[in-house]
Amino acid sequence: MPRFLQLFRHSRTGVDDSVDQLMGIMASVPAVDRELAVLLAAEQLCNTTITLSEHPMPHGHYGVVLRTRQGHHIRVDPGLPGDLRFHTVLHELGHIVLGHTATSEPGANRLAQIMGGEPPACSASTTAGQAHREAEAEIFACTMARRLRRGLTTRHMSRLDEAFG
Repeated sequence: MPRFLQLFRHSRTGVDDSVDQLMGIMASVPAVDRELAVLLAAEQLCNTTITLSEHPMPHGHYGVVLRTRQGHHIRVDPGLPGDLRFHTVLHELGHIVLGHTATSEPGANRLAQIMGGEPPACSASTTAGQAHREAEAEIFACTMARRLRRGLTTRHMSRLDEAFG
């Protein structure tokens, strides 16, 4: 294997692998709407139910993911314009796909009261942990948006595009 491909292979992250898996599933999901296609693919990948609704958010917040008994529920602010809304949905899906909603912590109850739902399971025990999860979800959203915008559904083409722009 050429040296530059070996270096690139080792620079892959868990976010990259998750995006690859989701894009692979999306290739077989028959959906007219890209938002619906991503949601259906994420449900298959995570083996969970994901619902989406609009709900007014506190100032400075665009969306939130809540873990419920039925699966996951994403709420986005109804005032978001199209591209920002889609990016917010991708960001919240990133938390689900990357496993940020696996455990619930006591501090999450206050946010749940504010949002009018069950405690979100994506709260972190430390500011550093929360910042890391938010950064991962944002990288996930940006990578998904870029691949969808450029039509990069195959792993090979997306890796070449990400390596060489």
